Amino acid sequence: MIAIIGIGLIVIVDTIKTLGREYRERVIDVALLRALGAAGAGIIEGARASGKTMTAINASNSYAFIDDADIQRILEIAPRSVLEGLAPRLLDEWQVTPELWI
Repeated sequence: MIAIIGIGLIVIVDTIKTLGREYRERVIDVALLRALGAAGAGIIEGARASGKTMTAINASNSYAFIDDADIQRILEIAPRSVLEGLAPRLLDEWQVTPELWI
């Protein structure tokens, strides 16, 4: 699952640098940006390899891939620090660290 938190000026993360692919617009883009503007956070759920991460990173100003080894080490030392970053912030695979939300 993917969570996007915070409201901020969208400065779109470069998907080519981050994920190695150019972003292709999706039907959900406008609805996602509207939801982020209204609620300040959102969760994207869907089938594996359906474009959730690419869609979310396109709508984000910063990101943390929670299942990344470096992020896992940070979580052991200062878990709340992964929440820091420009809003909206993508937290990919956030469900693997429920302690962030307790």
